[in-house]
Amino acid sequence: MGIIKSILVTLSIILLTSVELMAAPKGSKSTARVCYNTSSGTKTPAEDSQSKEIKGWRTAAKKRGMSSNGYLALIMTSTQRMIVLPPDGKPISYVISTSKFGIGNKQNSNMTPLGWHRVNERIGHGRPVGAVFSSRAFTGKVIPRSQLNRAASEDMVLTRIMWLEGLEQGKNSGKGIDSHERCIYLHGTNQEQLLGQPASHGCIRMSNDDVIELFELTMNSDFYCVIL
Repeated sequence: MGIIKSILVTLSIILLTSVELMAAPKGSKSTARVCYNTSSGTKTPAEDSQSKEIKGWRTAAKKRGMSSNGYLALIMTSTQRMIVLPPDGKPISYVISTSKFGIGNKQNSNMTPLGWHRVNERIGHGRPVGAVFSSRAFTGKVIPRSQLNRAASEDMVLTRIMWLEGLEQGKNSGKGIDSHERCIYLHGTNQEQLLGQPASHGCIRMSNDDVIELFELTMNSDFYCVIL
């Protein structure tokens, strides 16, 4: 029932979002969008409802250790979207890809794990767009922008890495199911044309511009996420 409730709440956030969620990106443009703007000081009923749900999610994250100025991401495997909730409450949406093998937590399954996580390590600061990483080390190779959305058999980890630690013992933390040991990342991809559909080997793929944007946005703050 807890997962079902979480999915329903997440879907309501999507329905209340005033931004038009983008399709898979072409080229190097960021797919991020601020979901609503409250600069006028007056919220519509939909925005007010969304604001309450955002507070609910952030309260749940704080109970798991997130600081008041932390960032929270809701990662929806069903819609291949990620909504980031900054401290100021204005959500930002990104197009992503989770695993083409489905949802799961077992070691070597290549599936994307569900549940609460936090970023416990950030790798790649200052590296160029298209920087290639192997076992989290920069190889010295850089994929040109013109090749970031071409069909390729190799699943590369590019540009930035945000390494996730599971926060739920027995679900995404512990022997044989540990997200950190499984090396579940948020990272840039050499297959940007596949964003918006399940395509990864367990990680959460983002466009290379988006992963830089999110990396820098959250670099000096707690960054928690819940994969649904």
